[in-house]
Amino acid sequence: MKKNILLCFSYLLVVSGLFAQSPVSISGKIINAKQDEITLQFYPPLSNSAVIHKSKIDKQGNFSLNFSIPASCLIAYLGDWQLFISPNDNFSITYDATKKDETLKFTGGKGAGENAFFVEMNKTLSSRLLYRRMYNTTPEAFLLFADSLANAQLKKYEEASKNTKFSEDFDFHFKNYVLYGAANAKLYAGSYMRYFQPNKPIEIPANYYVFLAETKLQADSLMGNPNYQEFVASYISNRYDFLKKEAQSKTNENYLKEQYQLANMLLKGKVGDFVRAKFIKDGLQYANWQIAEQLYHEEKTNFPQNEFLAPLTEVYEELKKLAPGQPAPLFTFKDIEGKEVSLSDFRGKVVYLDIWASWCGPCIAEIPHAKKLKERMKGKDVVFLYVTIDENEKSWKDMVKNKEMEGVHLISEGGWASEINKLYGVNGVPTYFLIGKDGKIFNNRPPRPSSPNIDKELEKALASQ
Repeated sequence: MKKNILLCFSYLLVVSGLFAQSPVSISGKIINAKQDEITLQFYPPLSNSAVIHKSKIDKQGNFSLNFSIPASCLIAYLGDWQLFISPNDNFSITYDATKKDETLKFTGGKGAGENAFFVEMNKTLSSRLLYRRMYNTTPEAFLLFADSLANAQLKKYEEASKNTKFSEDFDFHFKNYVLYGAANAKLYAGSYMRYFQPNKPIEIPANYYVFLAETKLQADSLMGNPNYQEFVASYISNRYDFLKKEAQSKTNENYLKEQYQLANMLLKGKVGDFVRAKFIKDGLQYANWQIAEQLYHEEKTNFPQNEFLAPLTEVYEELKKLAPGQPAPLFTFKDIEGKEVSLSDFRGKVVYLDIWASWCGPCIAEIPHAKKLKERMKGKDVVFLYVTIDENEKSWKDMVKNKEMEGVHLISEGGWASEINKLYGVNGVPTYFLIGKDGKIFNNRPPRPSSPNIDKELEKALASQ
């Protein structure tokens, strides 16, 4: 078992100046601590490599983290607690490890009151509720819910402001965090509803997007807001879907290139630089590798001053090792019976690798489609190899049993820090790889089981020598 507490990641790092650095000090005391180290980590914009800071926990439970962050703030996690860290924060955390939620306290200077409020708010008004609501709702009902949640968050903030003087950093970023969080969720809600409710007709009303008239799009001053970053990229994707008629855009092989071009037309300055780079990164990780690689080289040539090229290049060099034709990284993990199984055991067969987790909604949504795919591929040399990153082994085993998931099932322990994630550059689940009979990567971005193109891709891999 790892001997550390993870004050962990969020890809929600935000910047107003990518290279400006400001000091932060977080000290504290953990009663009944069973770990000997506390670790803080966050991801710079577009990077897959975490910036990590560690502190030993002494025998009395004391720790001290001192580090610098890019201005102007970042979102992090201490276990299940979401924290909001700003430049020059200097506060302390204390809690009893046996009853964390009931005993957590923030004291000291800048950042103490802000985080006490932020953690308390997230107990009942977390923005995660937006995502959960998409599983079973309608577009009209979701608009009302998103607005009501944002209003409740802002109301709670105003009430807390009567007793706590929040910093200007926090005031600016929290309000925008709420407003753009709701706007971003409204933009992608339709696609999620269709995905999670495939048997229901999801129609977007004509007046659904009126909220965009009151939501600022081009705003370099808001690049210090994580939800703004997500919103502006979602906006371009949403407009592209509208222009191409959503159903068509999902089967259009040039969608990545065309979204990139649309971003270049509609966005300028740092916002445009960020969104173009984000689309390329997402393409390298999840879409057509060849097209994404072409766009990466075009960006370097046409926009050499783009400050987001450095982290993008880091991602590109990392993922290039997993490009089609490269040897698939070998691994050995335990199956449900506790027996060790290696990828090399399946040499000579096509391997459809599915990296997933039992708590992952999109992963679960693919299970019925995977069942049908296995039926269609019956008798052919295709191995359906599942590797879970579950930290709860029982949840994994129960899911496989209850959903009657056929195939080879392995577990890579460690959650997001698991070996399979490191080997295959996984930043989200489900992630798929198609490995050829020769043990080389045939397709590093194969279609999902629900895609109409998956059979054709598997047949191509089977026919390849």
